[in-house]
Amino acid sequence: MKTLPLCLLSLAAILPPLASADNAQIYKWTDAADIVHYSDKPPVESVADLQTLDMPAFPAQDPAQLAIQQAAQQAALISQTATVQQLLDAQAAQRQQAAALAEQQAQLQATLVALQQAQSQPEPETEPLIYSSSDFVPVAYRRNLYLPHRPVHSKPSRPSTPSRPAISLFSKP
Repeated sequence: MKTLPLCLLSLAAILPPLASADNAQIYKWTDAADIVHYSDKPPVESVADLQTLDMPAFPAQDPAQLAIQQAAQQAALISQTATVQQLLDAQAAQRQQAAALAEQQAQLQATLVALQQAQSQPEPETEPLIYSSSDFVPVAYRRNLYLPHRPVHSKPSRPSTPSRPAISLFSKP
C-alpha cells in the first residue's frame, strides 16, 4: 500500500523533465564487450553501430487539470484504504467472536463430560432406616424418629433437702 504513493511521486518527478524536452533523443550502441547501452548523451568514443531513437513529445497538459486528477486519485486511494481497514476490523471481530464461541463450546463439552461421568457412576445403595416401615412402631413415632430433637430444657431446681442415707431392701435390720 505504501509503494503506490511512492511510485506516483517518482513518476511525478520524472515526467515533467521529459515533457519539457521536445523531441528528446535516446542513443543506443554496443561496446567492444558486446554490452548494449542506452543514454540520452552520445558515447564519448566513436562506435560503429550508434543509433538515435526519437522519443515522441508528450502532449501539453494543464497543471490545474493534473492537480485535479491527482486529487481524485488520492481520494480514491484513501477510500480504498478505509474500506480495506473496515474489512480487516470486521475480520478481527469475527476471529474474536469465533474464539469466544470455541471457548464456550469447550466449557459446555467439559460440563457434558462431567455430567455423563456422574450419571455413569452407580449410586451407593442405601439401606432403609430401621424403624421406617416397622409395624410395631407407631406412625407418629416413626415420623419424628429421624428428625433432629429439641434440646431438653432443664426444670427449675427445687430447694435442697437434707440428704438421708439410702434404705437397702436387702439388708436386715
